[in-house]
Amino acid sequence: MLKTYAKCNSCCREYRCIVARDFRQCVYCRKESAEIIRSEEENKPLLTIELQDESSVPKVIYKGEEIKLKQEVEFHWETDTEEYGGLSYAIEHAVEGKIHPTRNRIERRVKGHALI
Repeated sequence: MLKTYAKCNSCCREYRCIVARDFRQCVYCRKESAEIIRSEEENKPLLTIELQDESSVPKVIYKGEEIKLKQEVEFHWETDTEEYGGLSYAIEHAVEGKIHPTRNRIERRVKGHALI
């Protein structure tokens, strides 16, 4: 699916076009002066883990953004041929704050892994 963005020539706001009529009419001011400014492919990978060699720090990209200051990365996938398989992943990383960094954990369990 393609994400398409338009910019209104009257109010100068940018917005995502959901349906074809949004290409012609601005969703904010309702004037018919909008033009398409860019389109992006929406089928980007949810999670990408790249590892150069066994002793390197993995490069993790989650929802199109690289995760910095990684502390722990876990990934477990099982096929579901005879039993419930599933997917589990967890990414623990630090997020720089105003005073001190905080710990953040992105974790997801899908299918059979969600039952555990």
